[in-house]
Amino acid sequence: MIISWFTDPSKGTFSTKPRKFSSYYQYDTETKHFTRIRLELDRTVKAHDAGDTQGMYKKTRYVGFSDVTNLPTDQTDWSFNEDDQLVYNGDVLKSTPSPNDRTYDWSGKDTVKVHRGTPVTDSPNLPEGIEPKHLSLIANQTFISKDKFTLTKGNASVDDLSKALKSKVSGIMGGKDFDKITNEEILEKLKSQVGKIRAIETKSEKDSLDKSVTDVEESLNKLEETITERGSTPDMKFETAIENARKVVESAKTAKTSGDIKKSLSDLKEARTSLDGLEWTVEENSILQAPLQKSKDALDDVLKAGEDWTKAQESYENLEESKSLETYESEIDAIPEVEDTVVSAVE
Repeated sequence: MIISWFTDPSKGTFSTKPRKFSSYYQYDTETKHFTRIRLELDRTVKAHDAGDTQGMYKKTRYVGFSDVTNLPTDQTDWSFNEDDQLVYNGDVLKSTPSPNDRTYDWSGKDTVKVHRGTPVTDSPNLPEGIEPKHLSLIANQTFISKDKFTLTKGNASVDDLSKALKSKVSGIMGGKDFDKITNEEILEKLKSQVGKIRAIETKSEKDSLDKSVTDVEESLNKLEETITERGSTPDMKFETAIENARKVVESAKTAKTSGDIKKSLSDLKEARTSLDGLEWTVEENSILQAPLQKSKDALDDVLKAGEDWTKAQESYENLEESKSLETYESEIDAIPEVEDTVVSAVE
């Protein structure tokens, strides 16, 4: 599931610090992929941080939220539990934010410190012309490319930052003039990006399902070969059970959505049960028990792989099926109605 939120580096003082634009975060709660688009100008330059406005990407990041503003960032007392929730000194942090919470994110023990963000806000301050939908486009592209990028130097003008963001969006939209890009086009692009993200992030589950389906086909073939080799003539109940198993395996191979695979899984469970109901003579049982058990085990593997793939698919399908930009944004916004409270700034 993809969620997003903003933080406010100005800590509520944007009217007097109009270059401290909000940061945009996007996080995949299933894969732990993480990106932050930092738009704050005039950041203090440090040895490891030139203060540029930029987008960063982390393949694995554990994220939590707390209303405690100053939890220590030394990793000593930090961990994550079996549910991948961020834990400080035994206390599990929240998985979704509220306004004024602090974001705490961490890549694990290989990282020197836990990152502590500025306060979460439901009223982000963004450069002129830039809205959450544009930052969603950029964040999605970062999830796909898995690259960090620089927008401007930290001492750039607000106009330069706005232009850099618009140029980034135009590039994602195939070079189209920023001012001519419609909401409908943005929605379609967002949905196609999520489709790519889904294909990338569910590949291992899909590969596992495909392999399990192949194993079922091979085990069913072996079962039938064993019967043929011993000269038996399968009865109608057996033929029906095997034929049904083959049909549902074929439907599992062509499944495209979680709905398709759920139907296939239901049918596969029936096929698995029908194999349990087959009766044999004592002699036949001694010969067919091993290949029959392999077919049952293979079907069990398909059921498990199918359930894993379904879970992975479902976390993205609501976004791909969004009928409007508002629906898409409400699906990912960790705090609702962010888009209605955006403040644009003009230099």
